[in-house]
Amino acid sequence: MTKGPGAIVEYLYIGDDRFEIRGSEDTIDVTIPIEPNDIKAYKDQKEIKFKYGKFQKNARETHTSIKSKITNEHVITIAGYCPNIKHINLIQCERITDEAIEVLISKCPKIEQISIGGCNITDKTIINLTKLTNLTGINIQRCNVSESALQILVRCCPKLESLNLSECYDVSDILISDICNYCPEIRYLGLSKCYKITESSLYEIKNKLKKIMSLDFYINN
Repeated sequence: MTKGPGAIVEYLYIGDDRFEIRGSEDTIDVTIPIEPNDIKAYKDQKEIKFKYGKFQKNARETHTSIKSKITNEHVITIAGYCPNIKHINLIQCERITDEAIEVLISKCPKIEQISIGGCNITDKTIINLTKLTNLTGINIQRCNVSESALQILVRCCPKLESLNLSECYDVSDILISDICNYCPEIRYLGLSKCYKITESSLYEIKNKLKKIMSLDFYINN
């Protein structure tokens, strides 16, 4: 295992079963499980990834998901040692709660893209996201959050280019109207299985979001 030259951590990605860290030239592959305190050894790397692939923990346990092992402690440690992170992907890390995301937002103010769909978060995290002034991408797919909290969020994120709200079941035409009025830079909008949205919202999106390139609006009851 080699360590690349010092650089700033800007990207973190969690897949299913491998912890990969990239420096400016070299790549580090770290077998999971990894203890939270071990993360500090990689604080000067440019990129941290928890990557998809095949992982064999022992002869009897294969394809173990790393996502099920990532805890608040891991994320809080990363936040403490990697304050320059710009992109973070914690999709389907179900053990991650408001506690970890609050620390992440507080210690990593440069975050531009955050994916926390499927995490165990509440409206508290949605409101805290308004503190990140450079947000261009948010993925909160399959999160049990209220439309009122999402309204507050989109009204504070004029730079948003990508927003995934798929399977956020409280989303209705009311929020879509706010997105159209407050987020003019939107290029991707994910609204699959948002059953409260009506045809009128689709017309509003078409007429107001002039930069949109991709709309994910699939409903299958």
